[in-house]
Amino acid sequence: MPLCRYKRIKAVIRINESGNDGPGEKPINENSAHMPEFVFFKSNGMYFRVAVSDICYIEAVSKYVKVVTRQKVHLITTSMWCLEKKLPENLFCRIHRSFMVALGYVSHFDNETVYIADMAIELPIGKQYKGVLQQKLFIINGDEKENGHAAADKPDSISIV
Repeated sequence: MPLCRYKRIKAVIRINESGNDGPGEKPINENSAHMPEFVFFKSNGMYFRVAVSDICYIEAVSKYVKVVTRQKVHLITTSMWCLEKKLPENLFCRIHRSFMVALGYVSHFDNETVYIADMAIELPIGKQYKGVLQQKLFIINGDEKENGHAAADKPDSISIV
C-alpha cells in the first residue's frame, strides 16, 4: 500500500487514555501493556466512538470495511490490512481475505466456518488462514492419547478464549 494512500485512510483509531502520544505514533498491538478501551472510526464525515469489546467482526466490502457490532454497522473507508495492524492482535484474528473476527465472540468453529455467538452469523475460514485461528485460541483436544489409549469418553474438543 503506498504511503500517500495510507495517509488518506479515513479510519482514525485513538486510545481512551493518553497512553499514546497520538494516532499513528505506534501501533496499538506492539507489545504494549495498554489496551484501548475504544476506537474512533470516521464515517460520513463524523467520528464514531466504538468500544473495542463491542466489535463482533469486520468484513471487507469493495473499497470499504464494515465494522459490525451488536448495535450498529459502521461502513468506513480503509483496508483490512490497516485495521489488522491497528487493532489488538490478541483480541482479533484474520480468518479470511475478507473477514476478521473478534475472538471473544467466537462460539464455535470447524475447518470451514466460524460461528459468532448469539448472532446466527457464519463466517468462512480461508484456506491460508485455517491454522491461524487455532493458534490464537487455547484448545483442549479430546483426540490426544492418554497413556497410549485414546480418550474415548471425553468431549471432542474444548475451545477457551
